[in-house]
Amino acid sequence: MSEQMIVELIKMGGLIIAAAVPSLAVLLVNKSRHKNECLKRDLRKALSDLQFMLAVEQEHGRMQKESTGNSSVLVVRKVVHARDQLDWSGAFSAKRIVRKIESLK
Repeated sequence: MSEQMIVELIKMGGLIIAAAVPSLAVLLVNKSRHKNECLKRDLRKALSDLQFMLAVEQEHGRMQKESTGNSSVLVVRKVVHARDQLDWSGAFSAKRIVRKIESLK
């Protein structure tokens, strides 16, 4: 092969790499953004479900208090903790859930 042919092949390889690198970068960034959006969507759903469950717990406690004079919410939480080894962190109160959902929009 002549020197001119080798030089042209090297130039061609450089052009291919120059075109491929930005394309791969865009692909990776878009993939990351898509994954981030999916995680945000799942977090919004989970927070909405938690918000619903807190409202159910509150309403159930209110109904229980009307019928028996005691809401038993704390007793039920202790039973669940003892039986299922699940804890209520308190990190997502009703107000915090609303603020977090708003911040995700």
